[in-house]
Amino acid sequence: MGASLLKEIWSGQRRSCLVLGWLIGLNLMVYLTLQWWGVPLVAERENRFIQRQAELRQSVQQGSAAEAPGVAFDRVQHELTEFYTRIPPHAEFTGLIDELVTLASRSRLELNAISYSSKPLESLSLLHYGVSFSVTGDYDQIKQFVHALEQSPRVLALQDIGLQYTDGQRRSGVSLRLSLSTYFRPGEQSS
Repeated sequence: MGASLLKEIWSGQRRSCLVLGWLIGLNLMVYLTLQWWGVPLVAERENRFIQRQAELRQSVQQGSAAEAPGVAFDRVQHELTEFYTRIPPHAEFTGLIDELVTLASRSRLELNAISYSSKPLESLSLLHYGVSFSVTGDYDQIKQFVHALEQSPRVLALQDIGLQYTDGQRRSGVSLRLSLSTYFRPGEQSS
């Protein structure tokens, strides 16, 4: 009876049986591929991840244990002192403006409209200055100016930058608009 039922299904639903057989075969191939190739690959990568995670934890634990709190405090205190020695007195603000003019001149750029604002930072005993200006010239001159500005020994933080193509009557070029932040020690005179 089972064989006659299978013959009847095969003769009446041959296409469905072929599709079903094809899908079963495809599922078997996917399963075998995953078992022989996918599962070992995932297991190997998972083991490598766990190993790296353990190495990272061990290095973090060794690094934090290597420096005693007193040593860490002294190191941070030294770095903070070094930072404050790099901050010039307020009287050196004109030196910053002079440096900007000199760098622009060396790069053969036109320096336009320097504006600045200041506010005291009581918690740090510093004056925060925001300085904005623009320079105009060709692209190579702008690159030279930015490189020279990056080499400045002053503590400067770039807040905003804008680059715009200019098409003047005499010549075309690039206009660079910069906003910088810097700090000064209040109430001290330069020596």
